[in-house]
Amino acid sequence: MFSFSNSRFVTVCGVWFWSILCCESGTNSYVTIKRRAVEQESTVAGQASGSGKQAFLVRVPLPIDHSAVQRITQAVQRIIDRAPPAVRPEDRPIAILQFDTDRGATGAGSSLSDCLDLARMLTSGDANRIKTVAYLPAVLDRFRDPQQRGIACQLVGHAVMVALAAEDLVIAEGGELGEATIDQPKLDPLTLDIYRNIASNRLTIPVSMAMSMVDPRETLFAVTTDKGDLIVNRDELDKLSREGKAIESETLAPGGRLARYTVAQLDRFSINVHAVADRQQLAVRYGINPSTLQSEVDGPKKWKAVQLDLPDYVDHRSVDWGMRAIEEALSKEKANLVIVVVDSRGGNLDSCMRMAKYLADFDPERVRTSVYIGKHACGPAALIPLSADHLIMSEASVLGGNYEPLLNQNDLRMLDDEFRRLATAKERDQVMFEAMLNPKIELSRWRHEQTGQVRMMTSAEQALMTDAATWKMLSPVDLSQGLTGKQAEQDGIARSLLATADELGTFYQLESPAKQLTPTKTDRMIERFARFLASPLMAGMLLFGAMFFLSTEMSTPGVGVPGILGTLCVVLFFWSQYLDGNADWLEVLLFVVGISFLLMELFVFPGTIILGVAGLLMVVISIVLASQTFLIPRNSQDLARLPVSLGIVCAAFSGGLVALVVLRKYLPNAPFFKRMMLEPPKSDRLFGDESKDEEFDVLVGQRGVAVSRLVPSGKARFGNKYVDVMTEGLIVDPKTKIEIIEVNGNRVLVRPVEKD
Repeated sequence: MFSFSNSRFVTVCGVWFWSILCCESGTNSYVTIKRRAVEQESTVAGQASGSGKQAFLVRVPLPIDHSAVQRITQAVQRIIDRAPPAVRPEDRPIAILQFDTDRGATGAGSSLSDCLDLARMLTSGDANRIKTVAYLPAVLDRFRDPQQRGIACQLVGHAVMVALAAEDLVIAEGGELGEATIDQPKLDPLTLDIYRNIASNRLTIPVSMAMSMVDPRETLFAVTTDKGDLIVNRDELDKLSREGKAIESETLAPGGRLARYTVAQLDRFSINVHAVADRQQLAVRYGINPSTLQSEVDGPKKWKAVQLDLPDYVDHRSVDWGMRAIEEALSKEKANLVIVVVDSRGGNLDSCMRMAKYLADFDPERVRTSVYIGKHACGPAALIPLSADHLIMSEASVLGGNYEPLLNQNDLRMLDDEFRRLATAKERDQVMFEAMLNPKIELSRWRHEQTGQVRMMTSAEQALMTDAATWKMLSPVDLSQGLTGKQAEQDGIARSLLATADELGTFYQLESPAKQLTPTKTDRMIERFARFLASPLMAGMLLFGAMFFLSTEMSTPGVGVPGILGTLCVVLFFWSQYLDGNADWLEVLLFVVGISFLLMELFVFPGTIILGVAGLLMVVISIVLASQTFLIPRNSQDLARLPVSLGIVCAAFSGGLVALVVLRKYLPNAPFFKRMMLEPPKSDRLFGDESKDEEFDVLVGQRGVAVSRLVPSGKARFGNKYVDVMTEGLIVDPKTKIEIIEVNGNRVLVRPVEKD
């Protein structure tokens, strides 16, 4: 009876027979075989792309241990049990074993016995009912060591054995495979036999290359002859050289160390090794829907879901509260599925970007993220659905499209790094993120002629690709009205279409409905109170009161009631503006530093002017920035908001002016405020009688008594003489004994006399 193992034997024999024919005709045997195999594979992939071929993804954690082997074995066995009878080998379900190289792991430290158990299962007769593919994805930026930016994915240790046990080996561009026995200091014959048997059974790569990863004693060479490319050892190379058959040679595996091969080298000598850029290209190669690869078959998972509904306009406050609510649910409810329902016409760019990065950074092994679009997700809010593991829409829902106000090109260029990070994390085309914020972008669908991969790109992006000639435009994409659910599903952007969000429970087979994350009564009260304080009228009144009370406090030593009230007004102003999405730590720091500079100008370095001007500018800028979300107005909405912000600034400084007038005119006789004011000296002699003051001289060392409070300047009496004096910054109460320490013109500097 014909079996898949026999089919593989026939395939190998066919390849061998074809190589003989090519050698006799004087052509490069391997290149011809490889080209024909790729062309045939692309044709099959293109035909099968719409056939709904079954494909399942199983993660392989690194390093491989006993628990990992158990989980992977159970997952693969379930795929085998579900596999329907297939007449042709290419119709078999595909099990893609994705090694955790995308998280920066290398496989070092994997157990030999555990890897052997897994490799034995993958090469068993039952496993021939499915097609197994070992996939080494590229390292994501967030898992890459900043000191090793140039290093691509790599698989070493005995985890290499598991990769060799698969029928096909797919490695991200620039990836490496080898050094299988790096964790085994002493090589034994049993290990050599194990690797030789697995490599001979699967023939994923040439046996000699596989053994050079295990045994460092052998040196391998790639030799170009008139009959094609060959892999030979040193003795075979010498023989070919003596016979004059070796045209060119290069060292593949130098003796004395374990071999490690790049994907380009492996691809050169094996028709079962392929290099891909991302998971989407992998899906196209095998003719499967890219969205199906997001479904991991790791057993009937018991989802514990929470659901967050975002408002029509996604702002700073809703994102902050939503992230806190999700974190609390993950810790207390032990949730492992986060569902976000987006029905938003727009949002604050910074807030939406924070939510997008927050969802993208979840480890799908621990927490799966899913976003459902109700009617629409436009503008910055459209970045959130693209950053989730699963994007689910209805047929009528729309992703992207026109919104107001549109971002300019300079702002978009500043987001390139953020878009690249999100696109890499979710394996989407980077231009899709840009298109959500720039619906006027000229976007097209492009198809790779050899692999059949379809991507969204601009003409400029296509021109910059190294294989630009092999990409052909299929059709332009008009995003001015956004993508409907049906279009997004056809392009592989959306995973599935559901009529309403209520169907998510059935889609994920939830045992209980997702817990709705809603604000508590306290949260709602705080939100209403913050909005009330953030209104232009209340914001102006808070700053008016802050400046009034702080000016009052500066006229009296110590921290009293005015200082407390002024500080409270400042705190309430910045707190309300923070919750309203306007203020952040920058505005608070500018205000505090500005006030500090003003105080230094008044009491520490009077007359310098620079500190005063700098402090005044910082205070004004902090208030303006805290009252609006922009620095420079860019549209009509910003221009309409600017007078409100300037009005709040005017209200703040009018509070200081009113304080000066009220303090001097009305408050000196008020019982409560008497101690805030400087009282005139109780004497018949007037302070303003300058003609009499000029008749007397004062000397350094002369002692007297403070007549008024020195804060730090005031009046003092030396004998019968009344003189304007100043301290070194100290506050001196009336009737305190003082001593002159410096006389410079009409500037008399004094200090308190220590008690004897």
